[in-house]
Amino acid sequence: MRRGSDRGVTCEYISKEKREEILRGEEMGFMLRVRLSSFFAGATVASVAGAFFLYKDYKQAQESLYSQVSHVYNSLDERYTTLEKRIAELEGPKEPGVAAAVPSPDTVI
Repeated sequence: MRRGSDRGVTCEYISKEKREEILRGEEMGFMLRVRLSSFFAGATVASVAGAFFLYKDYKQAQESLYSQVSHVYNSLDERYTTLEKRIAELEGPKEPGVAAAVPSPDTVI
């Protein structure tokens, strides 16, 4: 037998069957590492894909909410502008004895 070491044990004191068993154990350890690394690689890919879809869903909800708020804001801004015009006409300078033409409250809404 040749001198050498497998896992720190001298080969001359180990039978051929024992040596093959040790080598199979190392092979099993290698396969375990391969399987674990494959599992973690798959878990990483799945989490990145999940984060992407979650971000896309978040952006879609944010845009929808923004458009709804924008519509309400524009509608409210138009109503304020109309009310400010009406108030300006009511409080504007008047000549004695002349009534100002004021739109009715029905046209505000």
